[in-house]
Amino acid sequence: MNQPATPQGQGISINLHQQRIFTLVFAAIVFIGMIIPWSVLGQGQFRQTSNGFAGWGILTLFGVAGAVVAALLGDKTRELDQNLRYVAIGSFIAAILGAFIAFMQIVNGNGFGVKTGVGVWFSIIGGILGLLWVTGVFKMTMRAPSSSSPMHPPTPLVPSLHRRAQRHHHRHQVIKKPRRNPYRKIIPYPRIFITG
Repeated sequence: MNQPATPQGQGISINLHQQRIFTLVFAAIVFIGMIIPWSVLGQGQFRQTSNGFAGWGILTLFGVAGAVVAALLGDKTRELDQNLRYVAIGSFIAAILGAFIAFMQIVNGNGFGVKTGVGVWFSIIGGILGLLWVTGVFKMTMRAPSSSSPMHPPTPLVPSLHRRAQRHHHRHQVIKKPRRNPYRKIIPYPRIFITG
């Protein structure tokens, strides 16, 4: 059977609920933190780093995978249902727990010249933000751009055209003279002549 061809110029649009979008965003932050070094040993040319894909970081990786699966299952246009919400909460808790245990191990090994990297902080903060978001402790809103075109202010007239319009208005303006009262009587004033 021949399948209908997709018309050219039209992409595949996936509508995700706002809660699912931010769940994926915070899971991505945790994953980026796993790529960045978690621990640093030595300095200069003898510097050695390790990321979150070893040790307790594997637990963080499973937490990221669980959060992504929970955000992509079910009706994507609606918020997470109760079961998927519990899966996302447990996934972020696992991500935080794995990164925190790895952080404590790095701190305890600080006497051997091991220092904490930036990645472990990224993973811990991203996991905490994802947990607070899924549990509803804090919320963020996304504003969609309005489809209507913005109202542009009227374009002012050119000064020469504006002055020409004013002269044309004054030229055709009718000057009204005050009407005289026809019933008004004119009273002559007496004239006094003085002769010597």
